[in-house]
Amino acid sequence: MHNIHYHRVFNEFTTDALLHLYSYIASSSRFMPKTKRNELLLKFFKQQIVLPRNVLIKKDIKLLVFVAKKGGNAEARLNELHQLNLDYNAKQTDADILNLLVYHLYEDHGFESMLDEQDLYRESKVIYTNQKALSTSFDEHNRFIAPLSFYIDSLSAAFLVQAINEMGTLFCAERGIIDENKYSQVILKRVPE
Repeated sequence: MHNIHYHRVFNEFTTDALLHLYSYIASSSRFMPKTKRNELLLKFFKQQIVLPRNVLIKKDIKLLVFVAKKGGNAEARLNELHQLNLDYNAKQTDADILNLLVYHLYEDHGFESMLDEQDLYRESKVIYTNQKALSTSFDEHNRFIAPLSFYIDSLSAAFLVQAINEMGTLFCAERGIIDENKYSQVILKRVPE
């Protein structure tokens, strides 16, 4: 899980850095030599290194700062790292993407998730599903093959559905039925291509 989050943060960082650099180059009518590009990237790296969202990649940013300060080609190194990250993301399975979604629902919105058991007391703002639902939703290669059903208290259901749909991942959500215990079913589906 930590690895997936690391790659997501690093992908956002490399994308932002390259966009920053190339936007600046596009707005300038003059040729920009490697030293000027390094200076521009160095400023960007120093701004990014202090942000809390980049705590996982702080060492990587420091290495890029070192490359830029020593006259290396920071742009080329950044492009290499960005390509490595894109290759990693291409290898992610649907189950990995679901894990990332669950992680972000917890980190960004406070939704915990648990496997449901018969005699388990259900708490509010906790997503419950069972092992059978998970195993029927994914095949042996961890591809998402059928909608995944889970439950959450009715008061949190609309917010959860909205949070999932706004994330723009492989999945979208819709509300289902409400059971006798005031828990709403939420159905997770693949976003139509």
